[in-house]
Amino acid sequence: MVAMAGALSEIPLTAASYSGGEIDSVRVRYLVAAHNAHPDTSARDEALLLDVASTLTPRELRRAIEYWRQNLDHAAALGDTNHMHSLRRLRVSLTFVGMARINGDADPESATIIDAALRSITEPWAKAGDERSPAQRRLDAFVDICRAHLDHGDTPIIGAERPHISVIVVWRTLAGTNGTVGELDDETVLHPETIRRLACDAVVT
Repeated sequence: MVAMAGALSEIPLTAASYSGGEIDSVRVRYLVAAHNAHPDTSARDEALLLDVASTLTPRELRRAIEYWRQNLDHAAALGDTNHMHSLRRLRVSLTFVGMARINGDADPESATIIDAALRSITEPWAKAGDERSPAQRRLDAFVDICRAHLDHGDTPIIGAERPHISVIVVWRTLAGTNGTVGELDDETVLHPETIRRLACDAVVT
């Protein structure tokens, strides 16, 4: 907010429109980002950019500003794109209660691919009386994609096997006896019913 206020002091028309409630903070952030990237040109084109901001949706405004920036400096826009790509990340970490937290950031191209893949699985189910929440359907779709890759993807075969998850279990658990040992190879303890479900599609060694 402090940085935005500092930038607004250099684009007075935008500041006046914002203080008068003519444009919202989302649009202002896009205009400030445009100003920070090209301060001289932004000052010159401020009235035009402000007029565009007042007529477009925030998503349309972001698109218009991206084209504006590309036309001003193609090399700089490419540099920004490459920098954004370098910031991509995905983390999977176990929580104290035994769940796993997945978080990350994707560049626009990667995000579009991920979204298309997840929607291809989740959207048909959403219309079939599925009781799962949208977030649950997305997580299940993500797992389905990963499972399909492990089963059929172009992954290296080590020890005559594709990469997979390993469950260490005593025979009595598979036979239906509860209270016995069963866990993943990273020592995560599994419920006997979970183990028996996984065993329905498994290789026993």
